[in-house]
Amino acid sequence: KFGTTTETYTSPVEPHLIVDNPTIDSDSEGSYTELLENSIPEYEICSSIPESVSINGEIHDFPQNSLALIIAHIVNIEGPIHIDEVIRRIRTLWRKGRAGDRIKNTIINAADVAQRNQTIRIQSKFLWPYQSRPVVVRRRSIDPPPNIDFICDEEISEAIKLVLQHQSSTAADDLATRSSRLLGIQATRADTAKRIHSVIDKMLNKGELEQLPNGMVGIKNQSM
Repeated sequence: KFGTTTETYTSPVEPHLIVDNPTIDSDSEGSYTELLENSIPEYEICSSIPESVSINGEIHDFPQNSLALIIAHIVNIEGPIHIDEVIRRIRTLWRKGRAGDRIKNTIINAADVAQRNQTIRIQSKFLWPYQSRPVVVRRRSIDPPPNIDFICDEEISEAIKLVLQHQSSTAADDLATRSSRLLGIQATRADTAKRIHSVIDKMLNKGELEQLPNGMVGIKNQSM
């Protein structure tokens, strides 16, 4: 069932970044940060539907299998993507100003259909392409809005690792700030910092990162 995590869900493979990382050689921390941020691709929005589907009528009256195809199409382009963003994308396709509970439940049910049809995977509140693929760090600007709640732990983890790959061990607070910038979040507020720190803690507990005697955080066996 959507929104729950059970053993029937297949966790994504261990993510790794597929973006070509530029060699950063700068005497300025500002220039370094700008170069790193500019190496991150912009988030790509799905603005189309499958050729086999035609939009007509109301969302809640639309055939579930056809709506499941649209969801799979969105997820294939934008996944991992939060269910609320999928709802917003479908609402936009139908040119709806808002989505009430009836529409939301219709889309959630169609997402369950898509998972049963093995065209997507559902993990908590995020929808993933059915076929596992590397997780890419994406920069959000205007659309979608840079909201930490709509970014999965796996993508946050990749942003953390990317920062550490370029500057080695880093103070946890600075690591959270720099990671948020890669995701397109320009103001690292308390809720954003808390979420990223929680991912850092998970990575420390899993042995992906290590905390040095001086309190700095680095990638395990790569810290300097």
